[in-house]
Amino acid sequence: MSEEISLKMMVTLSAIAGGVRLLAAFLMYYFGQVRTAILINGLVGFIQPMFFLAIMALGIAAMAGKTSPWKLTFVAAGTLLILMGSR
Repeated sequence: MSEEISLKMMVTLSAIAGGVRLLAAFLMYYFGQVRTAILINGLVGFIQPMFFLAIMALGIAAMAGKTSPWKLTFVAAGTLLILMGSR
């Protein structure tokens, strides 16, 4: 997969993730209840890490042929640490 295609896919996924976040904000405002807002935020909190992992996987795959294995290992480890720290 070319770097340009990977970048376009990463940008598209980021835009979709942002759209999900905006939709959640509008839904929270529309329903106007803290209980419902917490439920919506919980759903978004479940979905967003999937977007994060997909975007990072695309980036790592695009860099795989051009970057040393050590650097890829550090990027992958950093991604895992971010996920572990957010739990």
